[in-house]
Amino acid sequence: MSNYIDFRYGILIFTLVGLISCKAKKTIILSQEKKTISDIVSNSQSYSTYEAKAKIKFSSSEESFKGIVNLRMRRDSAILMAIKKLGVEGARTLIKQDSVIHIDRINHNYYIKDIGELSSHGISVTYNYAQMLLSATLPVISKENIIDSSYTDNRIIIKTMINEMLHELYYDLYTGLLAEARFQDRFSITGHWRYGDYRLVEEDIYFPYSRIYEIENSADENLILELDFSKIDINTSKSININIPDSYNRIN
Repeated sequence: MSNYIDFRYGILIFTLVGLISCKAKKTIILSQEKKTISDIVSNSQSYSTYEAKAKIKFSSSEESFKGIVNLRMRRDSAILMAIKKLGVEGARTLIKQDSVIHIDRINHNYYIKDIGELSSHGISVTYNYAQMLLSATLPVISKENIIDSSYTDNRIIIKTMINEMLHELYYDLYTGLLAEARFQDRFSITGHWRYGDYRLVEEDIYFPYSRIYEIENSADENLILELDFSKIDINTSKSININIPDSYNRIN
């Protein structure tokens, strides 16, 4: 991946990576009862490990590519992801609570950075925010931190601060699942993501297999990531590690 993505838009290292054992698609059973704000904030998706695979399509004003991304996650500890193009691994990234190791297999180099160094343009990159986006788990919201809330015919809308940014979250009124989110940082960078094709992964735990992320920095800078998942498994025992070849050069 280019320096444009890796450095200037560090946040996209996390939103740019997707997530999937193939399980038969199971239809969500819709309740006739409408969800409440209390239902939304009390909903949680518990898992210890997360493993996934997805087709990835990325486009910006400077470049575009398609590939496959594999993700392995140990909750609150480590995230490992690898991106392949034409069957060949091009990059591998390990994210921990305090650091990021990124290997560029095309150019035979790597970097190790403090996770805070990837913050840019007012967007604070943290492990917890990356984990939420990559796993597509529901944001943790406390009632005291809700700025505003409202109902439409089929949505519950909640405004709250997440990762020091204002987020507007749109939940399905009958399932309580997150359908869309919009955010804005203090420098007026805006973005949103949309979730769809929710499937049952484990008892009472649903994850979206279709995801679209977009960040807008200005009229001519637009970053779009589309993910189409083929598998998501949770609570399996898989190792998470990364090996840097001795011949690779370290870059700053």
